Amino acid sequence: VHYNPQLPIILAVDASAYGIAAVISHKFDNGDVKPIAYASRTLSSAEKSYSQIDKEALAIVYGVKKFHQFLYGRSFTLLTDHKPLISIFGDKKGIPIFAASRLQRWSVILSTYNFKIKFINSESNGNADALSRLPIEINVRDEVDLGHILYIEENIPINHQDIAAECKRDPVLNRIIGFCLHGWPHKDNLDKEFATFYEKHKLNEIHIVRGCVLWGYRIIIPQQLRPNILKELHLSHLGINKCKSLARSYVWWPNIDYDIEQMCKRCMVCSTIRPNVSRTTLNPWPIAHRPWSRLHIDFLGPLNGQKYLIVIDAHTKWLEVIKVNSTTADNIASKLMKLFSQLGLPHSVVSDNGPPFTSSDFKTFLKNNGIRQLFTPPYHPQSNGAAENAVKLIKQALKKAYLEKHNPDTFLCRFLLDYRNSEHSSTGISPAKAMFGRNLKNRLDLIMPNRYRTVEEKVIKQVENFGGRNKVIEVGDKVIIKDYTTPTHPVGMFGKIANKRGSVLFDVETSTGKNVIRHSDQIRVIEKNNNNRNSLLVSTWDKNDEKVKVEVDKSPSTSQVVPDLTDKTVCVDVDSGPSTSSQVISDVDLVQSQPVVQERYQLRPRK
Repeated sequence: VHYNPQLPIILAVDASAYGIAAVISHKFDNGDVKPIAYASRTLSSAEKSYSQIDKEALAIVYGVKKFHQFLYGRSFTLLTDHKPLISIFGDKKGIPIFAASRLQRWSVILSTYNFKIKFINSESNGNADALSRLPIEINVRDEVDLGHILYIEENIPINHQDIAAECKRDPVLNRIIGFCLHGWPHKDNLDKEFATFYEKHKLNEIHIVRGCVLWGYRIIIPQQLRPNILKELHLSHLGINKCKSLARSYVWWPNIDYDIEQMCKRCMVCSTIRPNVSRTTLNPWPIAHRPWSRLHIDFLGPLNGQKYLIVIDAHTKWLEVIKVNSTTADNIASKLMKLFSQLGLPHSVVSDNGPPFTSSDFKTFLKNNGIRQLFTPPYHPQSNGAAENAVKLIKQALKKAYLEKHNPDTFLCRFLLDYRNSEHSSTGISPAKAMFGRNLKNRLDLIMPNRYRTVEEKVIKQVENFGGRNKVIEVGDKVIIKDYTTPTHPVGMFGKIANKRGSVLFDVETSTGKNVIRHSDQIRVIEKNNNNRNSLLVSTWDKNDEKVKVEVDKSPSTSQVVPDLTDKTVCVDVDSGPSTSSQVISDVDLVQSQPVVQERYQLRPRK
């Protein structure tokens, strides 16, 4: 029958050893019960191992979920032929605390429905009983591994391919590329927006590398990508000066300094963290003349429940931030020893008068490693200005990370990378360059195209180092090759060059009529093919009777250029190609028009 919301609803369920079923019905006023819909399914391999009470309970859960749209929000009668479930799911008392956890979970699911559970014998539950024994087969699909989005990276680094593609769409840079390739017009014929580029072109500083426009070693960023580059430069909130310093190592566009200043001034995070009053000038420590010779150390925190050990080198301004769980002398000594194993032992360490630094254990640690310990005056942290400034810098960075809801550890690593690559105001170079003589590679290096094909250069160098001489082998030359029919005892055989496959591979037709492939190293020319001669080798003798060979084209209509060999006798030999000992020819015309083998000719200077 059709579903009628005015009539009472009965849900009958049953379970067999391999299937479950449910039947939803209406009960009419005359006592007739007529079904509305049927449902059944087979049990999975895991469900087949359930106990019978679990199978019967599973049938109830299956039925209410299958006919949820009919049952939810209405009162209905639930019929089962398994009496223990009457006590478990009945409304007279709650579910027993000793019931299986599976039944307790299903009881929570059924608690959202309004029903009265009743017992019915198997003979009266024929519909559900029959369907549970004749279940519908369910096609179990193979589970597919689904990709889940765990984190969205909004700041994807820009590489030089992106910049090259955008240069083609940028109206200014696209014309700049055309000017570089086809020539620049006169300055008076250029618009104002090209004036800056034209001045740099006059200094021969504008060039194209892999579709990108470069000014010197700095890549010129198209208009559409400049906001992304500005965001990349200010990602660690280094401040105006350090952002400019970082930009000068990688990128350029007109008015870039102004754009960086405006971006930093409008940064809400920097404005929130920036102190209102700056500190007064501190008396400087003696200048450290070597990297990692004097270290200034101090603690930061607790900040959000975490403490950090700050270490800064007085010479290079190299900064290390070490997370510490405790500030005991043993723990600090262990962290410093790990740092010293990477960068070496310093000459001295400057710290305040905190208990970890004044303890006998920490003093013993420094003494055993030959490190001099220096203290600042009590209650005067300003004397340890390098460490105090580093603490303030890292504290601001971590606060910015929390404001932007970044992972503090990840943000701190990125901050240290950018800090170490940025020019320091007191040294004029970056801490990384002062420490290692080079900057550390970061994501901004991806936008710089590789102008040096290192692999190709190494291959060319290998070819040059290998040495050897190119053999001049032409089609038709008679040669001797080795027959490798018996590899242990190869023998020589005559042949003729039939085809040239490349610079060193040739097809050789042997005396037996067989075609074989041989490398030039495996071929010895015994007779040249006269039809392939294309040059002359002119041999001459100087005053010291040393023979010198020069190469001349055999064409009689070409005026040949040879060295200044006036009043010298030359010997003209016909050869099929250039010799490795031939020299460049200049300053004298070859008079004779027809080359003759082993004839002598007189040369005269060019007029």
